[in-house]
Amino acid sequence: MTSRQTEIKRYYLRKSLVKKIFNEILNEFPELKDYLKKRVEIIELNRSFSFIVIERNPLFIKYKNMIFPSLKLLREINLNKYWILVDKGAAKSILNGADLMRPGVLDYDKNIKKDSLVYIKYENFPIAIGYNLWSIEEFEKNKKGKCVKNIHYHGDKYTLMCQQLGINY
Repeated sequence: MTSRQTEIKRYYLRKSLVKKIFNEILNEFPELKDYLKKRVEIIELNRSFSFIVIERNPLFIKYKNMIFPSLKLLREINLNKYWILVDKGAAKSILNGADLMRPGVLDYDKNIKKDSLVYIKYENFPIAIGYNLWSIEEFEKNKKGKCVKNIHYHGDKYTLMCQQLGINY
């Protein structure tokens, strides 16, 4: 294994840890209660990024210490919070791994917070999950600059790793 490759860790959680993670999820996303099942697997893809897999479906991601619905789950539900709508040019760049720059933002949820996870959508289709770098005031004031760090996008290496592991992405 070269220094550039990361070792993927894959394991099932004990009941006590499942309960803790489910409580975290329900605290922020009570509308997702029906997606929480007993058998939970974690796939750690690197130090800061993991998938929370429920019944062979990667339904949540964990980035640093934050849990957020995965792109797979976001495509199945209509989550009306923590979103940023982008234009076609920004969508194309994001799907190639670029971070989100302010000129590509068309609209956004007025309740997003700095240093939190958000999902990026193009024409109401979730295309990426990012780490929000700005407060609402900064979104309103600034018309240029990097506002969201792209951490997971449709078709990225994490998506491909899941498919190689036999996970339904």
